[in-house]
Amino acid sequence: MPKEKQTVYMIKNRYNKNFRAPIEDFMKEIRSFFVMLSVVFLLTAPVNSGSYAANTTFYTMSASQIGESLDAHKGRRLLFIYASWCGYCRQAMPKMIELAKQYPGAVVAVSVDQNPADLLSYLESFGELPFRAIVWDRAEKLSTGLARFGIEDAAGIPFTALIDEYGYVTSQGVIEPQDSAKYLARGSRSSGHKNL
Repeated sequence: MPKEKQTVYMIKNRYNKNFRAPIEDFMKEIRSFFVMLSVVFLLTAPVNSGSYAANTTFYTMSASQIGESLDAHKGRRLLFIYASWCGYCRQAMPKMIELAKQYPGAVVAVSVDQNPADLLSYLESFGELPFRAIVWDRAEKLSTGLARFGIEDAAGIPFTALIDEYGYVTSQGVIEPQDSAKYLARGSRSSGHKNL
């Protein structure tokens, strides 16, 4: 076989062999980038902290007040940060609601939404919630108000922080709901908590 034809054959194989995997990896990176970019925009955008005050369905809280809500439950617990417009958050929310029903007080869900009408419409689609609808007021950075738990700035949403019995983060980031469920279940067995 002439050398030029052999080279062409090798180049074709190199590019066609696993052509689909690099595209899927690239798309995951792009998706991840846009999620992080949207969170950075949300965390830095100025918001009128009184925009939810007239709507009694919401509890507008600073990061420190969110920390007090986390302190209210003494066992294992989790902080779930979401937005009504986030597709991944929408997939995770039903499982978070289920966890909140199984482990009363263990789930603190905080919205970063800026549009009260969209958030209200989204939450009403679930009926009665087993947790308070908290909206972060952006008066202070979340990581500042929640530093005592070891919570760092969210790199994307949905953001979950798993907090142990002693008030320290054991894991944080984009955590699958089933992993959150396993974490809370391990804590309930050791504390004698019975699932409802």
